[in-house]
Amino acid sequence: MRVGIHQINYFPWIGYFNKIAKSDVFILLDKVQLIDNGMMHRNRILNKNGEISYITISFNKKNYFDRDFSDIEVNNNVDWLTKQYNLIADSYRKAPYWKEINDIIYPFFHSKYERIIDVNLKALELVMDILEIKTKLVFQSSLEHNKELRKDDLLIELLKDLNANIYLSGTGAKKYMIIDDFKNEGIDVQFQTFESPKYQQNNSDEFIPGLSILDVLFNCGVQKTKELFWSNLQENEVNE
Repeated sequence: MRVGIHQINYFPWIGYFNKIAKSDVFILLDKVQLIDNGMMHRNRILNKNGEISYITISFNKKNYFDRDFSDIEVNNNVDWLTKQYNLIADSYRKAPYWKEINDIIYPFFHSKYERIIDVNLKALELVMDILEIKTKLVFQSSLEHNKELRKDDLLIELLKDLNANIYLSGTGAKKYMIIDDFKNEGIDVQFQTFESPKYQQNNSDEFIPGLSILDVLFNCGVQKTKELFWSNLQENEVNE
């Protein structure tokens, strides 16, 4: 069984969903610390001027470094959802598939949420439904593991609890992973191979990769996004 593991990102880029789709089970890390400069509470879109803007979840920052990601509440004292939706509308209203995608996401941005994890999970499930990804999602907190473990030791214990024999990792982890530690536990490590498909972006003549999946959807629509996504699901991961 091949298992992927990642923090729970917010409307992540298409490569994140590629990793989910290539996994039999995908573990969502919910008992970790929020990374300030990461994508656990924000993501990038292309505004109407062709510049990078961030859609950001406002959250309660009191002692958040000392709390698990799963326990961090959104800040409902500010109307961050409306602000986000207005930025998205201003950025993509002239995109080819604005109406189609807006009809799908409008309820998401007009709902109530208590925690960041609730927002992120709803966004993941929404996109997985659009792309017809059937991979099972499992929270870290639902698995048996030593809560004090970190890095490779944590990953190995989570994988062992699921009886995984293949770990699908991002290529960035090559720099610090000790592959033999996984192999000694009967787990082969594969590194995800993925190159973002290029598509015409309404707000830019030059293709800008790595944006939120929302950018693909507004520019390509549901059907073409699915075609781009599944045609790029190469099964040629590199074994280590």
